[in-house]
Amino acid sequence: MTVSGSGSVTSSPTGIDCGNTCAASYAAGTRVQLSALPPQSAAWTAECLPLPVPAGACVVEMNKDQTAAVAFVAGPPPPPPPPPPPQDECAGLVPAAVAPVALETTQGPCMSGVADDGIGNLFVGHWAGDGPPFPVYDLFNAQGTKIASTGVGNDEVGGVVLSQPSGFTVFKIAPDGSTWFDMYSHEGVHTMGSIGVTTYSPSGPRDSAAFGVDPSGGVVTVDSHHQGGDFNAATWQSTYKRYDKAGNLEIAGVLIDDADRRTASNLAVSLSGDVLVFAQEYNNTAATAARWLRRDGTAVTGWFSTAPAADFNILADGSLVARTWGAGSHGMAMFQTVMAGIYADGKAGVQPLPDWLQSRAQNGLALVRDGKAYASWGPQGSCAGSVEIIAASTGKSCGCVAVSNLPVMSWVGRDGSLMAPRSAAAGQCSWTAYPQLLK
Repeated sequence: MTVSGSGSVTSSPTGIDCGNTCAASYAAGTRVQLSALPPQSAAWTAECLPLPVPAGACVVEMNKDQTAAVAFVAGPPPPPPPPPPPQDECAGLVPAAVAPVALETTQGPCMSGVADDGIGNLFVGHWAGDGPPFPVYDLFNAQGTKIASTGVGNDEVGGVVLSQPSGFTVFKIAPDGSTWFDMYSHEGVHTMGSIGVTTYSPSGPRDSAAFGVDPSGGVVTVDSHHQGGDFNAATWQSTYKRYDKAGNLEIAGVLIDDADRRTASNLAVSLSGDVLVFAQEYNNTAATAARWLRRDGTAVTGWFSTAPAADFNILADGSLVARTWGAGSHGMAMFQTVMAGIYADGKAGVQPLPDWLQSRAQNGLALVRDGKAYASWGPQGSCAGSVEIIAASTGKSCGCVAVSNLPVMSWVGRDGSLMAPRSAAAGQCSWTAYPQLLK
């Protein structure tokens, strides 16, 4: 018995096991079945009897000494396995509805400025006071029980609530242009403040400040201070600072601009920690400019011309969506904005909105579900008045989450809690919270 190629031969009755044993003796007249493995590639050279046998087999009769040879001929490779079924980018993204929780405040209309702290507590703002209004912030747990309440204490001081991994930051703006921020714990305890950003200047134009929160925690500020002389001709110094999530100074006083009349007007922080700073010519005599900075204040791009931005949304790829004031925006707190363009992280210039976002430009938007989806709500899209879930990877609409009469000016906090202001009798504020709905 001889074998060539990649294979082997066994026999019945036993005796041949070739490659190891390739010769055997049998009694005269014995029919020996030789079986080749693998059978589909075996080609026999032997006196095979014309008998029905399995594929790859040959029967020889021992009426004399017999020789047999088999060659294993490599055939084409087996076909590849079929591809896996396409994954559904929406799988698991649309959450089940949760029961709403009422957050009842005691005075005044609702403010824009609401956040959760990532562990279930909800921090909301409203206006109070019998004379000029001042903001009050109430802290609730996820069951709607008020834990703490704190007021700024100065008439006509505005504030914006920012969520931190360690609690909350409230950025405050006084009528004289002074700005500062305070840090609060998860329980609403004032832990640090007041950390000044700009101060009142009675002899000249007010300093200009921009601020933002790092998605990973911490606060970024840019303060623009005039250098004296003719206010219409003087240059301004813009200084970048960064604070950690507890309010401690992390990056101190990096000068980012001192050669012209630009003053900081807004900023946003990307997922990477890079900062997009907007600046406006003093007295708005020239176009808005913007530039990207690294975490340490190092310039990534030069100044480039762009449109003003009122607010920002973060996209899953780290880019920022700029929002501008919509037509007819007015009022003390409930400003309406629309999405206008995209700023890629660290890249100069603005890009147009993709179609899926352009068709929802008037809606609120938040990155949710561990960065795998967006929540969109407002007059556009497929879920008007409720929450639409959109796959972050493709922009595909995945479905609606039933939320009754959700206003555009609603917020999604750090742990996915959805919070909506509601009209109340006599101008009082109340909120409806959907704890961790979009976590």
